[in-house]
Amino acid sequence: MIILIFSAVSLTLSLVETLNTTNKLRMMSEYEIAINVFRIANGERQKIVINSSELVPGDLIEIPEGMSMPCDVILLNGSCIMNESMLTGEAVPIVKIALPHNNSIYNAKEDKQYTLYAGTTCIKAKCKQGSSVLGLVTQIGFSTVKGEFIRTILFPRPSDFKFVKDSYRFIGILASLAIIGIALFLPIFHKVKKDF
Repeated sequence: MIILIFSAVSLTLSLVETLNTTNKLRMMSEYEIAINVFRIANGERQKIVINSSELVPGDLIEIPEGMSMPCDVILLNGSCIMNESMLTGEAVPIVKIALPHNNSIYNAKEDKQYTLYAGTTCIKAKCKQGSSVLGLVTQIGFSTVKGEFIRTILFPRPSDFKFVKDSYRFIGILASLAIIGIALFLPIFHKVKKDF
């Protein structure tokens, strides 16, 4: 009975914790903000405000201070000081600089110093006077680094731990011993009860 009670309590607590974690992940993945985007309309580049859920790769966006990035972006001008603790756990802010104008081809894995990642926060954005810091959207949604992180949490690779299998065997053996003990004790209990 004690094993059954402890198992039920453990399963209930585990279920509650899983539900809380899933709700937190859902809230974290459904992040949307209003964002300034430069798009071509009537043959001219115009700045419009859209919801971040409407962004597409290739959009040119404005990056103000204090903005939490809704997508992965290549920094095109200026520099930014980014808080990447949400992704990396590092408390020290990271300085990101603009992609240099040269013949090199951008590589997302190697050119991290030019990339602003979804989920990170812009602490300070600095550019030449009179112009705003601009970035080119490269990835959105679950294709971002943050999206991949959330996806691996929601759908982890199956893992087969020997410890888990052994713990189930141990609980099974304890339950079997308890049943055998009860079966052996009941006749003795009835005999002692009749004698009194």
